[in-house]
Amino acid sequence: NELAKTQTSKSELEKLLSEKILSKTKTVAGQFDEQFNEFLQQHKTKNGHSLRNNTMKKYKGLFNHLKSFSSHSGMALNLKLFDKAFLESFKEYLIRVQNQNDNTVSKYVKAAKPLVRYFMNKGLIKPYILAEIKAVEKEGEIYVLGIKNILKLQTLPLKNDRLKQARDIF
Repeated sequence: NELAKTQTSKSELEKLLSEKILSKTKTVAGQFDEQFNEFLQQHKTKNGHSLRNNTMKKYKGLFNHLKSFSSHSGMALNLKLFDKAFLESFKEYLIRVQNQNDNTVSKYVKAAKPLVRYFMNKGLIKPYILAEIKAVEKEGEIYVLGIKNILKLQTLPLKNDRLKQARDIF
């Protein structure tokens, strides 16, 4: 405007800035969405097969949790922010806000690692050591019946067919 010898009013400047910021935010969010979808399309199993339905569901769940984390924290899902600190914050969000148990958090952290590795390999984010991001997975409790209880269960008369089938399986 200095060359054209015109002045920009405060309201015009605010409008220009807000439009620029909004378009940039949409681009960044759209960029993450696009990269995530590209990851899903290109990601293969170790044997080179396409992802199965349950694996796709797992990644879609991860995507939904990342979106939820993004809106909760007030940060746009920006690939440049996808570093170790981001994943640690995401992990804390799952534990503290979503009240997820250790095994569920571990599942999402494990699902995020191939995604992050993909972003690193494409040069979209700076490389870092993924092994440093850990989530504790606890083994479920196992209850063992003694032989006397098993024999008692086998001879127990049951009226419900579903219970009979369940007993016969074991």
